[in-house]
Amino acid sequence: LKSIFEFGLRPVLMASSDDVDARAQVAKEWQEQDDTEGEKVSNFLLKSKQVQPSRAELRRYARHLGMEPKDEDLLWIADEALSAPMPIGWTEHERGGRVFYFNAKTGNSTWVHPLENLYRDTYKTISKFRHKFEDDERARKMRDMHRETQRLEKFVREETINWVQRRSAEHGRNFWWNAKSGDSSWDDPRPSLLVSLYLRMKMLYVLFQWIKENGSPELKRQVQVDDSVVPAGAPEDLGAPRALADSSRDGTAGHGSEATPHRIQANFTADDAPPLGLNMLWSTPPVVEGILPGTPAARFDLKTGDQLALVNGVDVRSLPHTHIVGMFRERPLDCVFLRMA
Repeated sequence: LKSIFEFGLRPVLMASSDDVDARAQVAKEWQEQDDTEGEKVSNFLLKSKQVQPSRAELRRYARHLGMEPKDEDLLWIADEALSAPMPIGWTEHERGGRVFYFNAKTGNSTWVHPLENLYRDTYKTISKFRHKFEDDERARKMRDMHRETQRLEKFVREETINWVQRRSAEHGRNFWWNAKSGDSSWDDPRPSLLVSLYLRMKMLYVLFQWIKENGSPELKRQVQVDDSVVPAGAPEDLGAPRALADSSRDGTAGHGSEATPHRIQANFTADDAPPLGLNMLWSTPPVVEGILPGTPAARFDLKTGDQLALVNGVDVRSLPHTHIVGMFRERPLDCVFLRMA
């Protein structure tokens, strides 16, 4: 009974007529996607760049990605696929009202976003884990994904640090240059490098949460899940599952601390596409768990333990993390962090 909760359709043992109608509407919106292929999908992608898609439209696009109604809580995958960064060398174009993508280096073009399969595979992995695997397979998959994520994080850190921003005197604008390979790009290539790590960390978080809520005692034992183990972060903000061994970090400095805090301002613009690189512990108040190098958040003097106090002028120290995550989608995004003495 854990299905369809992201948009307020709560699970119940005895459904009311309103609940039945709501579920029927959701099922209808998923089913309506069946003929939304080719040109219709391209038109939708073009429209989504100007107007936020409705839930019904998002469900239909999710269907295009191979998603099923039983996994409605994974709609964030479809939502983020719509704003996927462009890999280095690829550019987006429009022809005859349709979106296509072109790689100037290889000369290849495609109607499909170059990273679309990354989002498809993310969904397939989570869905197969939840619906088809046995406990032994689940435990083994979690161990493998942790190791893969560690290797991927090492690679991404090494790769993103090679990209530096330079100024072109000839063109009067900044560009990005790779000190190791000699490649250059007008657009920041780091988001496309980070997205695979970002999705992998989010996938671990989602699966960790699923095990905690639905897993058998034996699976929880194998994956070392119990009530004291809380994954940091959330799917929307690069939160990876981890055991919080140091409970003293769980918001120990309250609003009324006598120490005078140091104030850090972090201002994000429309150019700062997700992931921002903030790994947050959603305590009260929220606390920075870490900053991923090469991301927009790395521009600021933020450190582990800094508390998030204000988002666009709103005091968020006591707000639920789901509300704060929604605010993080806004641009410009002005955040104030406090560092307790």
